[in-house]
Amino acid sequence: MNNNNEIKYKVGMRLRCNICKREVEILKVGSGKIYCCGQLMKPVSQ
Repeated sequence: MNNNNEIKYKVGMRLRCNICKREVEILKVGSGKIYCCGQLMKPVSQ
């Protein structure tokens, strides 16, 4: 079963935490998910 809510990470993608507003840029793609403040970080909409 394919989950459409999964984020496809790419090098250079920027993510933001909705709680503390921290932003990070992806430098290397692995198999894990990126969390901050206990929640998944969301891509920054441009």
